Amino acid sequence: MRIIFLTILLAALSGAANAERSRDNDNGYTLEKYCIVGKGAWAESYCSRYIIGIIEAKSSDGRRPWAARVCTPKGTTKGQLVDSVKDWLARHPEQRHLSAESLVATALSEAWPCN
Repeated sequence: MRIIFLTILLAALSGAANAERSRDNDNGYTLEKYCIVGKGAWAESYCSRYIIGIIEAKSSDGRRPWAARVCTPKGTTKGQLVDSVKDWLARHPEQRHLSAESLVATALSEAWPCN
């Protein structure tokens, strides 16, 4: 019984450590890996899904994240949002240590600021 308990405890601790590592890696270097350096359909798809996931998590309609700071015109596509983030990341390598969420917000607020 003691061995089963220890096995479960070690598995739980290992999972928590991996989850913490994943959160630590949720930054501009992750975006760079898939959006700038990564080539091929899988990397491009992952990049787009990653950025769109952040945008949709922070918006009510999937287009206007951080509503007070980002104002996209009607008809703006998700592809345009992704492209603007990718372009911004390529121009600002010094910011890649910051969280992916903050980088996406900054990129979009510079591309489509609210007046």
